[in-house]
Amino acid sequence: MDKDVILTPASADHTAIGNDKLKYQCAVGSLMYLMLGTRPGIAFAVSQVSRFSSNPTTGHWKAVQLIFRYLKKFSNLGLVYRNEGLHWLYGCKLGP
Repeated sequence: MDKDVILTPASADHTAIGNDKLKYQCAVGSLMYLMLGTRPGIAFAVSQVSRFSSNPTTGHWKAVQLIFRYLKKFSNLGLVYRNEGLHWLYGCKLGP
């Protein structure tokens, strides 16, 4: 996550509307699925945005969108696990 993004809880007078709250939770859930299955590098950022699922604000949405933009930009990068001597984990570029 960008070092300039600081997430704070919503103010006491802010209440997320039901549909917006559900969309936020679905987006965070999708990020968690990616994190667990294929993208362990986003674990910290996803854990930070998931803390605000009960009452997300516009700032929290911007952080989620930032993670999705990161994934889109680096969709051709991946991790390869191999058992070759001492080096078991390699970074690679996928596709052309």
